Amino acid sequence: MRFLRALMVVLATCAFITLPATSAQAHTPQFSADCTGIKLSATAYDANKANTWSVTINGATQSGTFGASFSKSFAVPQAGATTTWSAEIVGWDGKYKGTKSGKIGPCGTPPPVDVCPALPGNQPTGTSCTPPPNVERSEKKVLDGCEVKFDGITYGAGSLTYNELFTDTFVFNPANNAWDLVVDTTATIANLSFSPWTKAQQVAAGCVTKPGQPSDVIVKDTTSECIDGVQVTTTTTTTTPYVYDEDTNEWVLGDPVTTTEQTESAAECGVDDNNEEQEPEEPQDNGVSPTTENAQPPAGTSPVSGGTAAVPTAVDAGLSDSVRAASSGSAGTPWGLLVGAFGALLIGGSVLTRRVLR
Repeated sequence: MRFLRALMVVLATCAFITLPATSAQAHTPQFSADCTGIKLSATAYDANKANTWSVTINGATQSGTFGASFSKSFAVPQAGATTTWSAEIVGWDGKYKGTKSGKIGPCGTPPPVDVCPALPGNQPTGTSCTPPPNVERSEKKVLDGCEVKFDGITYGAGSLTYNELFTDTFVFNPANNAWDLVVDTTATIANLSFSPWTKAQQVAAGCVTKPGQPSDVIVKDTTSECIDGVQVTTTTTTTTPYVYDEDTNEWVLGDPVTTTEQTESAAECGVDDNNEEQEPEEPQDNGVSPTTENAQPPAGTSPVSGGTAAVPTAVDAGLSDSVRAASSGSAGTPWGLLVGAFGALLIGGSVLTRRVLR
């Protein structure tokens, strides 16, 4: 009986001594790290206390608290990166502390080499890092009309020429690592030049109405003379037409055209009793036409019986004042007839003398 009691005491003592050691071994933290991540875990810590953990990945630290247990995984960079890390788990009282650190990687597939760091994205070898030269375009424009207007300015009738300038540029497209052409749609105006239309061009375009042509200016001059006993009448006609001047859109007198037409009278003229041609007498400039039929004789003259021609007076015959006074009597007396006949002889002799002299 005594032996049994002693054995029980020994067993109880041994159990009391070994319990703390078992409890300490349960507070062991666990760490692991690979390209799938960094893992921290802890069990059998005091659930009523704030136990702590922390992890640092490439210099960036994360931390927190836990109770009885803790387990968490932290991602690491990929794309061929190598990661430096460290981790720590500590009980609330600073006991049961565990730390670990190291490097992992490279993890994942390395990205392609970026040959154009200044451009967005990663550009592979062969990518052009600079855009192609701008494309300069020029288009010639022409505005014609009777009332040309451009950019708020009225120029009138004529032709306006100018150039529209465009600059097409290139923009990088990271989707295909190429430069896309962007077409310029806003024109720059250059080389603006206006040429006014002449009157002729305005008329041709219907901007100005062409006036109607006036009638020709016609002037006629008629002369009559006795040639070889035949009365020849010469008519000279001068016709001046109007010609069109395109520069002024007006009709102006052109060069005159002269035509001559002669007609012969059937009746003979200028023949005396001996069939000799006589020169026609020059008409007297007394205001009375010598060819007018039924003309009244001038004052102071007497008609000759049996004709219409007037008998020359003493003045016409060149008589002296005494003779004129003697002939101032009745035109029907013999003395008057003698004076008239004498005057007629004087006139006839004068005409015959002129003819002989010629």
